[in-house]
Amino acid sequence: MTRSIFDEDVLRAINRQEFEAQTPSPWGSFDGLLSEDAFRELNATFPSLDLFEKHTGLPRYHGQRPHDRWYLALEHSIYDNKKPGAAGCVSLTELHPAWQEFITALRESPSYNQMIQETLGSADFILRFAWHAASTGCDVSPHLDDRLKAGTHIFYFNTSENWKEEWGGQTLFLSNPKVEGMNPEITDFEESVGVPIVGNKSMLFRNTRQAWHGVATINCEEGHYRRLFNAIFQLPERPAKKPNFIGRLANRMKRLHH
Repeated sequence: MTRSIFDEDVLRAINRQEFEAQTPSPWGSFDGLLSEDAFRELNATFPSLDLFEKHTGLPRYHGQRPHDRWYLALEHSIYDNKKPGAAGCVSLTELHPAWQEFITALRESPSYNQMIQETLGSADFILRFAWHAASTGCDVSPHLDDRLKAGTHIFYFNTSENWKEEWGGQTLFLSNPKVEGMNPEITDFEESVGVPIVGNKSMLFRNTRQAWHGVATINCEEGHYRRLFNAIFQLPERPAKKPNFIGRLANRMKRLHH
C-alpha cells in the first residue's frame, strides 16, 4: 500500500480543547482519520479469525463478567506471554503488507505521534497492538483500564455492508456510577455516551480513574463480527523508589512498634 495512511487534514483538525472537555475522561471520536484507500484495504485484509484465540470465561481482576471475544496480539500476547506461532499471536511479517505499513506508520509517523503525545500528555510509551472480534451475545462489562495504560486508540473495521447500527457494538463512556465497587453494570451509571463504529471511524481516549467504559450486549446476525484494532499506549513499569532517610527512619519506628 503506497498511498497515505492518514488523512493529514483530519489529523491536523483534531481539537485538543474538545478532547480535554469530554467526560468522564478526555476522549475523541474521529471520522476519516485513515485515508479512504487505506481504510478500504485494511478492512478488506483484516486478519482471519483462524489466527485468533477465542476467549471464553476468562476471569477478570475485579470479578466482572468474562470478556468473551476473539483476540489476536502482535508479537507478544499479555495472555500467558504467548509469542508468534502460538494461537492468538502473530509477527508483523505474517500480516498483509497493508497492515505492516499501517503499524509502521503508527510507530513512526511524526504527525500521528505528535497528536498522541499532545492528547495523552506524555511521550514515554511502550506501544502494543491487538485485534478483537465479537459476535452476538458478546459484551464488555464496565471497567477501568490498568493504571499502566496511558490511553488506547481504537480503530473500528465495520462498514454498512457487514454491520447494522441496531446490532449495537458501540463503545460506551459511562459517567456518575450509582454504586460502589469495581464491577458495576451499564445500568449502574447515570449517563452513557456511545461512540460510532460503522465506517472509517476511530476513537482515542486517555485512561484516568474516571474513564469507565464498556459495550452493551451485541445482537447481530450469525457470521457477522464487531471488528476492531487497538493501539495501546503503555507506560513503562517504574522500579519502586527506595525510601529516603526520613522514610527509612519511619519504617524502622513502625517495625519497633509492631
